Amino acid sequence: MAVVKLLLDQGAPVNSRTRSDSTSLQLAASQGHVAVVRALLIKHPDVNATDSGGRAALWFACSYNEKPEIIQLLLENHAHANAKDTNGVTALQSSAFHGRFEFVRLLLDHGANIDEHGYKGATALHWAVDGQQRNMVQFLLKRGAKTDVVDDENRTPLSWARDAAAKRTRWNSRKLRKIEKLLQQQAAE
Repeated sequence: MAVVKLLLDQGAPVNSRTRSDSTSLQLAASQGHVAVVRALLIKHPDVNATDSGGRAALWFACSYNEKPEIIQLLLENHAHANAKDTNGVTALQSSAFHGRFEFVRLLLDHGANIDEHGYKGATALHWAVDGQQRNMVQFLLKRGAKTDVVDDENRTPLSWARDAAAKRTRWNSRKLRKIEKLLQQQAAE
């Protein structure tokens, strides 16, 4: 941290990029370096700058980091809660897939669209089903996720659960059947 602070105090460009096109903020956010993210944010970097894959610091933080404090800092500094990478994946969808409740709550509280269509038309609810995150599915439903939204292949989250259960091992199939039941109950209401 001392080296980062020294470099920033000496005028190191805060938006400089690595050979792989990542910014310092993206790297710090993805690796969970809260103090470095804080130090960089003081210098007002472009929090929504993207790499060649269209991924901003918030996307990296939601996909690779385990610290909600970084998500909070980025959102407080105007990170776009609905930004997508070049494949169409949002930070909310990635967080739902990985079962990161605090990240999902922060993103939704900062305006992320719970039913935003992303990669192949899937929503965060589709992604939670795909990640076999039963509790996340339940959380998203309580936060208002729609069960009747369809992806690019006209499949609902329920059809994702059914398809996945048919292809998985017995243990995973049981887990997916519980998700399927939860979605059926919600759809019936």
